[in-house]
Amino acid sequence: MSPIFLKPILLFALDSMPQSSQTIPTPVGRQVQRGLKRWMPGVCFLAMCVVCIWLSQFQNQNTLLIGEVEVSELVVTSPQTGIVNRILPDLQDKADLVYSTVKAGQLILRLDDGTVRQQLDELQTEMLSLSQSVAVELARIDSISNATKVVVSAETKNALPEKRTTVDADKRLANELQAWRLGATTIERQLKQVELTRQQLELREVEYRLTNSEQGDPHSDSDTSALANDLPRRKSELELAVAKLNTDLAFDGTALASDKLLSKIDESGLSAAGRSLFRSFRRRCQLVQSQLAATMKSAATLDTYSPIDGQIENTYTGPLQSIEMGGRVLSVIPSHGAYVIGYARELSVLRPFVGMPVVLRSPVDPTHRFESTVESVGPKIESIPSRQRVNSRMEEWGRPVRIPIPREMAVQPGSVLEIIFVGHHGSE
Repeated sequence: MSPIFLKPILLFALDSMPQSSQTIPTPVGRQVQRGLKRWMPGVCFLAMCVVCIWLSQFQNQNTLLIGEVEVSELVVTSPQTGIVNRILPDLQDKADLVYSTVKAGQLILRLDDGTVRQQLDELQTEMLSLSQSVAVELARIDSISNATKVVVSAETKNALPEKRTTVDADKRLANELQAWRLGATTIERQLKQVELTRQQLELREVEYRLTNSEQGDPHSDSDTSALANDLPRRKSELELAVAKLNTDLAFDGTALASDKLLSKIDESGLSAAGRSLFRSFRRRCQLVQSQLAATMKSAATLDTYSPIDGQIENTYTGPLQSIEMGGRVLSVIPSHGAYVIGYARELSVLRPFVGMPVVLRSPVDPTHRFESTVESVGPKIESIPSRQRVNSRMEEWGRPVRIPIPREMAVQPGSVLEIIFVGHHGSE
C-alpha cells in the first residue's frame, strides 16, 4: 500500500490508543479566591446570627434616647417704680449689651433714690409735727400736775371726798403722762429709722462711686483725686454710723413695732379730752409707721443683682427711663443647662419612672459619662421634637422625661445629649 493511504490509518490507531492523564496544579491565589466565593457568604451569615443573638441578651438592659438640654430664660424685673439710673454699670462702655456675660451677684439695675429721699423728708416733717404735739401735751400735764400740789387747808369739812377726787385726777394724769411719754419714745424711734435709711442711702452712693473709681469707669461722674481718696474714709464713717443706729434701735427697749407699742395703752384710764387726743395721735403714728416701712423697703430694693451666671439675650429699658414695678429690665440665659428633656416613645417597652437611674453622655465627648436619675415624667403623650426623632420628617409621639444635669457636666442650653437607661426596662 502506498504511504498516502497508511497515514490516516496510523493517525486513527494513535487516537484509539489509551493516553496517560496529567493534572495541572491550581495557583494558591486562585484557590483562595474560589474558597472566598464559595464559603464567605455562609460565614458572614453565621457571624451575623451570632452577633444578633449576643445583642439580644442586652436588649432589655440598656435603652438609648436622645434628649435636648432645657433652655430656661430668666427675666429680670424692676422691684419698684422709679427712674432707671444705670443698667449694668460694669458694661456701660459697650454700646449694645446683648450677649454680654453677667456673673451671679453682679449689679444689673440701679434705680434713682430721689423719690425715696423725698418720702423720707415728708415723713420726717410729719414726725416733727407729732413730736411738737407730744411736747405740748407733756407740758400741759406737767402744769396741771404742779397746780394739784397746792396745799389744801386742814379746816376743810369734805376732806375725804376731795382726797378721793385728787387721787383719781392724779391717777388719770399719771396714765396720760405715761401714754404721751410712750408716744415720744415712738416718735424718737421713728426718727432714728429715718436717719438710718438716709445713712444707708448715702453709704450706697459712696460704695457705688468707690467701685467706679477703682474700676476706672469713664461714664461715672468725674471726681477729683482728693475726693476719690476721701471716699474710703467716708465709707468707714457711714458704716460706723449705720452700725450705731442699728444697735440703738435693737437695744432701746422698744423692740415692738410702734403701732403695737401704742396699742397697749389702756385708754380707760385717760380723761375724755386726753383719750380723744391720744387716739388721733396713735392713728397718725400708725400711718407714719406704715409709710416708713414701705419707704425703707423701697430704699433696700433700689439695686437689683443677677441671681445666676449667664448671657444677656435682650434688654427692654435704658438709663433715665421710668419703669413700673414688675417692668422687664432684661432677660438672661443661664450659662449651663440644668435639665435635659427626653421622650420615651409610645410604642417602646420603656416605662420610665421617678428615681430611675440613667447615664448622660454628650455626643461630642462620648468617653465621659455622668450618672443621674429621672426627676419627673410627663403626664401625657406628646409630639417629639424633630431634633429627637429617628427621622426628622416623620412625626413621632412619646412621653417626656425630665432629668437633672450634674453640675460637673457643663453643657450649653439647647444642646443634644444621649440618655442611657441602664438596667431598667419596664414599669416600676
